Amino acid sequence: MAIRGLDKARKDMQERAKLFSAKNPKPYNDVSEIAAKSIEQNFDSGGRPKWPKRKYFYPWPILVKTGDMKRGALATVKTWEHGVRWHIDKIKSTFYGIFHQYGTKKLPVRKFALFQDSEIVKMRDVFRKVFLRK
Repeated sequence: MAIRGLDKARKDMQERAKLFSAKNPKPYNDVSEIAAKSIEQNFDSGGRPKWPKRKYFYPWPILVKTGDMKRGALATVKTWEHGVRWHIDKIKSTFYGIFHQYGTKKLPVRKFALFQDSEIVKMRDVFRKVFLRK
């Protein structure tokens, strides 16, 4: 027994999948903008939730001595065009960002690329609108 409309449904799915290709960077750019704002807010507020305090006092905020890590993280997000994967290990200006993101035996976790539930919902909605054509 053949299922009616299967070829039409398959063709429709293939057309919708093209909306997520590199030829249509808008959804990726929209998600990148949401991610960049989130990361910037994380740096500006000292983490969401707050990052663990340092062992010793320094006059500058945590992870913001030179601004290199913040600039590197934002540059990575803003140049993200061809997919939904964003790699924290590709921070351009600071190799040590990954140690803060995931922690080490001696360094506590200070996730600066941590998205809040509301931001994840916004990112998901961007793709949902494209895929469902709403």
